[in-house]
Order: sequence, then C-alpha cells, then structure tokens
Amino acid sequence: MTDICVKVEINDLFLLDSFYELLNNLDYRKSYIAVDRAKFSEYMFNNMDEEDKNTFYKYIKLDDPYEHESFIDSLSIEQRKELWIFFLKDKLSPIDFDYAFERYKDDTMYSLFEWELALRLALSDMDISIKYDDNNFKVIDKNNKRLYFDYSSENNAEKLFLKILFPVNTFK
Repeated sequence: MTDICVKVEINDLFLLDSFYELLNNLDYRKSYIAVDRAKFSEYMFNNMDEEDKNTFYKYIKLDDPYEHESFIDSLSIEQRKELWIFFLKDKLSPIDFDYAFERYKDDTMYSLFEWELALRLALSDMDISIKYDDNNFKVIDKNNKRLYFDYSSENNAEKLFLKILFPVNTFK
C-alpha cells in the first residue's frame, strides 16, 4: 500500500470550507498547524494550548518541534499572503510578523522565499507596484498613490516588507 485516503463527511458548509483549508495546510514536515481563529473559534481548538494567544492565527502543536523549528514556520503561502494583505490594507502588524522578523534577524529562518512569494502575491492581488528609478524606489497603490515605509518603525511587518524587497546586509 502506498497511499492512504481518508473520507470525512461534513454537512455544514461553513465547517466544510474551514476543514478544507485546515487539511490543505497540513504538512507532515511541520510540528504545528496554523488555523484561522475566526473560522474555528466557536467550534474547536478552544481548549488546546498555543504558543501565543495574541497572534493572528492560532498555532496548534501537533508534535515536538524540530531543533530550529518555530510555530511561525507552519504558515502556508496563502496564510502568509493574508497577513501581508492585512498589513498593506491597514498598516497594522499582527504579532505573527514579530516572530517572523525575529527569526529573520536571528538568522534562524530557513528561507525568506515563502514570505517573499506571499508578499508578491499580496502586492499583485492589491494592485500595488514597486517602481525603481535613480537609486530610489516607490511603492504605488492601485490609485496611483505613493505608500511610505520606514525601517526605523516599530512595525515588524514594515521592516520585513523592506528587508524582502530591498535587502541590505545590516540591521542598523
């Protein structure tokens, strides 16, 4: 036998979409799974331990984490994209970005690729473009309005945004 198939019948369409997302995000290589707090808050996972009750997503521990694994690594590309969209729309930084930026800053993040891919998808979905000219850049929204970002901000989503799009070697 090479594959296992599990059939789950769910009659509630709301729960069906939520379970589809949950199962779609399962990754056997990760010790956590990230679930949308809004979709599951009333139904399940309420009594399960979590790393931080203030994060945008709820991170459920499935197994003992690997040596350098963090719960933040369990986010799917789609979930990371949703975090970026939240940041780009409201200029707010969910705590999840604090954990991601700390891993980047401490050089414990395996790769920025997934964060960058999710950011590029979010930028595309929101019709935000990056213009490069004369050793400068501009971030332009769909209304042709310039968006401003500052690395000295306390907003870790903003810092990660700038690090991904305009990498430099120092954290100063």
